[in-house]
Amino acid sequence: MVESFFEIMNSRLAIAVLTAATAFAVAAFTVREQRRIARRRATIDYLERRKWDTDYLEARQAFLKLRDEKDRGLVYWATCEDLDRSELGTIRNILNDYELIAIGIRQNIYDEAIYHQYWRGTLLRDWEDAELMVIALQRRFNPKIYENFKGLAEAWKNKRAFAQSLSPQSSEEK
Repeated sequence: MVESFFEIMNSRLAIAVLTAATAFAVAAFTVREQRRIARRRATIDYLERRKWDTDYLEARQAFLKLRDEKDRGLVYWATCEDLDRSELGTIRNILNDYELIAIGIRQNIYDEAIYHQYWRGTLLRDWEDAELMVIALQRRFNPKIYENFKGLAEAWKNKRAFAQSLSPQSSEEK
């Protein structure tokens, strides 16, 4: 009778442990899935807002005009002495947008696959045209300026994911 009591208690304990482990696994999966969905939703929301943001659209058009200037292009503006020029502000706005997106992807706030599918060609074209300007700005002001945009463009150019790459300076290193 004593043995059967312990057997019953052990089987009840085993069932309780198994139930708890199953509940934990389901909860962990659910949390991970909800984060993935939220990341995708944040990415789509960001892209949708930007598509209708008149300030962004005007800046984008002005950026394209500066980018496509025949004899100057973007690198010309990296050496401009008048840092308050509206053209520099326009270029900075677009480059800052790319930097913010890259940081969001690296920090798993935005979904890289969605952004890649929607914006890859444009991002790579803009990086190709902005690279010399960014290098000049890094030499002139700060070697880390736009480093996440650069990392994202290089990763995509080389057909690699950016989000899994090590950050130039992760928050744990600070």
